[in-house]
Amino acid sequence: MLRVEISADGKRVVEAESYAAGDDAAARAAGAELLWVHTNDDLGAHGFRRAGAYVRMHAESVPVRTRVEPPLLEERDYAEVLARAYAGLWGHKHASPLAQPPEGAVVVGLPVVGICRVWPAERLIDGPGVLPEGRSVDAYASLLLSACKVLGEGPGDLDSWGDSDEVIESYEDLGFDVVERVQGWELEL
Repeated sequence: MLRVEISADGKRVVEAESYAAGDDAAARAAGAELLWVHTNDDLGAHGFRRAGAYVRMHAESVPVRTRVEPPLLEERDYAEVLARAYAGLWGHKHASPLAQPPEGAVVVGLPVVGICRVWPAERLIDGPGVLPEGRSVDAYASLLLSACKVLGEGPGDLDSWGDSDEVIESYEDLGFDVVERVQGWELEL
């Protein structure tokens, strides 16, 4: 049974880890508008276009700026900022207006900038999301530095979905190394 979800941009999407002939027809029959596939196989011959990627990064020692305390996003702003921060970026799903911060996560950010979720116990940072009108490499890096401050000294992992090469490079400049990259593919049905 295919699961149809709603993308951050309001399109019905089926997501898969691989592609086989007929998957597009099955997704279309399920009512999807888009088929997203996560694979490093080249799907261009099947009509797919390259779209974002999943990138896992790691730093042996996350960059911690000692002078500034990270801004913590107020819970009342969480759902709205979450929905806006990932709009237009591949790989992100619709955020419910009733969304709550995930269990065990610390949420850094500002309603006029964006959001970044941090799981200190797992030493994991979910890729920063910046509001569309303010997307810049510096804004992404600033949110990541705030998240690193929450983690504190030591190693850390960072998950990125659909970020530009320039944003990934800025994370590398801050000491994170790419340890996994899976290409994303999109097919309009």
